[in-house]
Amino acid sequence: MRKIESLIFAIFGLMIATYCTNNNVIVTVGIEKIDTNGVYFSYQHVGEMHSAILPLDLFDENFYSTDSLKIKINKNKPEEFEFVSIVRRNWPKEESYITIDTLREKQSQYHSIDEKPLFKGANDHESSDSLVQVFLKKELLRAQSTIPDRLGLYLIIDQGGKASLGKVYDSNPETENILRNIVETMPLFKPGEHKGKKVKVSYLVEITK
Repeated sequence: MRKIESLIFAIFGLMIATYCTNNNVIVTVGIEKIDTNGVYFSYQHVGEMHSAILPLDLFDENFYSTDSLKIKINKNKPEEFEFVSIVRRNWPKEESYITIDTLREKQSQYHSIDEKPLFKGANDHESSDSLVQVFLKKELLRAQSTIPDRLGLYLIIDQGGKASLGKVYDSNPETENILRNIVETMPLFKPGEHKGKKVKVSYLVEITK
């Protein structure tokens, strides 16, 4: 009797394991774009397209822009997925080589880390955002009489809290040079942290009139 019960439980357990496995599907997708925020791609499931992005600090190996990504999709919630691995190209082709070890020193995406950088005097990231915008706008207006209606810039905040200027949008070279000097004089941030380690963070700031 016990042998029959054991066999029944074993079969039942196998059915559960198979069911759980069948809740996921693994697919291979191409890389569409790469920037400071991460690696962009799209995938289709049951006729519906989904766009997604993986932060660069998720990767621990170098890869080509023509390589592909293998991801595991939850069939019941296709918008949810897990990164599985890089799928290497197997044909000769011109491509960009993405050197993860040196590419922007593995900048983390601002919204993906556990503890975001904090500007001097801020207690949380909402007040930090406001203080950063006020500081940059005030210093920019002090250096020049006017600013664009809308200005976007990436601050790169390193593991020591030091800020530097990344890419600038909707600006001219003169304003960009002024911004670079302003950012160099910014007070140190409290560094961002992820999984208990200080990380270098790419942080998009918008300034409006």
